[in-house]
Amino acid sequence: MVCRKIILLCILPLLIPACASKPINVKPQSFQRYYTFSVLLTPEHPANSPKLDIALALFQMRYPSAQAAFVNQLLYSNDDLDSYKDQVIKEQREHYRSSLSFLEEIDSENLKIFNLEGVEIDDWETSNWHYKEQFAPVGPRYRGIVIERTKETYMGGAHGMLSKRYFVIDLEEQKLLKIDDFIDDYQGDQMRDLIYDELRKYSGLEKNQPLSDGIYLNDDPELTFNFFITEEGLGLHWNPYEIAPHSEGDVQIMLPWRKIRPLLLNSGMELLAKFNINLLV
Repeated sequence: MVCRKIILLCILPLLIPACASKPINVKPQSFQRYYTFSVLLTPEHPANSPKLDIALALFQMRYPSAQAAFVNQLLYSNDDLDSYKDQVIKEQREHYRSSLSFLEEIDSENLKIFNLEGVEIDDWETSNWHYKEQFAPVGPRYRGIVIERTKETYMGGAHGMLSKRYFVIDLEEQKLLKIDDFIDDYQGDQMRDLIYDELRKYSGLEKNQPLSDGIYLNDDPELTFNFFITEEGLGLHWNPYEIAPHSEGDVQIMLPWRKIRPLLLNSGMELLAKFNINLLV
């Protein structure tokens, strides 16, 4: 009996560090919170006032606690969604009212008949702005997570703007990952050729056909560092105007893992395992 106690006392210190360093193996728990708010340009005439509509859909991790704190800090610079919402509303209100300050002195009669001295009707009609922002998880969630931030704005003029940004996060190491963490020589010729081939397919071009024959602004568009990962492959995203005219919208392609596996770093494949994507077998 004494020997057994001694053995247990010897083993116990070895077990404690092992438990402390065990990788997280639970699915991250999270929730979405939604906010809407309207800013009136002429609050004294609420029924007819131009306005800015703000809509936010904010993602927040709850568990595991340490990883949740890192993700929330990364996305919002603090852990309080209400504080982030208040800051967005403050900034957008100030920008809206300062940009359209020439409309603030409209009297009620002119407001009703839209006969604004010195202001074209089109200016009035395009004074209803909107701002939408959403953070949402995409793809697999395990020891890593991918968050997509979508922003849609209309600030007058002929059209609005839509943009996306992806956050690829190693939850275990509490680190924002870069595409160079996965790919060996991302900007090298091999990777560039693979990406350009997929861009040709996206635009309906033949192999080796100049990219400018399609929707692209030139024959050698810049490679994007805005990426995401799914079980199917590596996703690459370009926002409007980056490599194609606004009329074409955003450009998004998927590089299957089987095509780019030879260019993946061993450490990159180990990182993919954190997203439940196993290429090492």
